[in-house]
Amino acid sequence: LMASTGYISGTGTTAGNYTVRVGASDGVLSSSQQSFTWVMSTGTTPPPPTNPPPSSVTLTAQAIDRSWGDQVRLTWSAASWDQVWVYRNGTRVAQTANDGSYTNYLWRGSGSYTYRICAPEGATCSNDVTVSF
Repeated sequence: LMASTGYISGTGTTAGNYTVRVGASDGVLSSSQQSFTWVMSTGTTPPPPTNPPPSSVTLTAQAIDRSWGDQVRLTWSAASWDQVWVYRNGTRVAQTANDGSYTNYLWRGSGSYTYRICAPEGATCSNDVTVSF
């Protein structure tokens, strides 16, 4: 855990599910612990197609600037898939239920971010949307 950024980083060597426990203490009275599961795969996720087939899926994005971190709220309509893959700047960042919305949390985002959602395996994608902080 890098104290200056709050990022957890490391290099895994074996695919699998790992339980990670993070704790913090002020050294006097207060402490807290949180556990979560970290899933690591051995394969790489292919980027979204550069020229996907035409789609009726319409994606919109809203940049939300918060003092503790930024958010990008994505909303879409007309996607007929059970799941959607969310891409940011050409890299898949999430797989989520097709419920019409997803929020991407950024650690003090700055710059521009381009988003696209696709059907699993990238067969059909939405339009691209760009937000800036």
